[in-house]
Amino acid sequence: MSQPALTTTVVGSYPQPDWLVDRALLSQGVPRVRLRSIWRVPEEFLEQAQDDATLLAIRDMERAGIDVITDGEMRARRNRRGQPRHHH
Repeated sequence: MSQPALTTTVVGSYPQPDWLVDRALLSQGVPRVRLRSIWRVPEEFLEQAQDDATLLAIRDMERAGIDVITDGEMRARRNRRGQPRHHH
């Protein structure tokens, strides 16, 4: 199989679905600690919901013909500009 003339990928994070995160809460400022309240899904279902959102992002990228697929960073918390915050 030959490589495409230009390899495509998604730069940055894929938007988290509204059913997964509370955008209004995130827009109030940058969380300084891990806030459980940003997630709209109950704790016992959160991991599965994040997995579901990841699969939706992957399927969207596949349908768009993206060559290098990512997980979309569905588990990342965002700052008020929507950029992911990573934990070390």
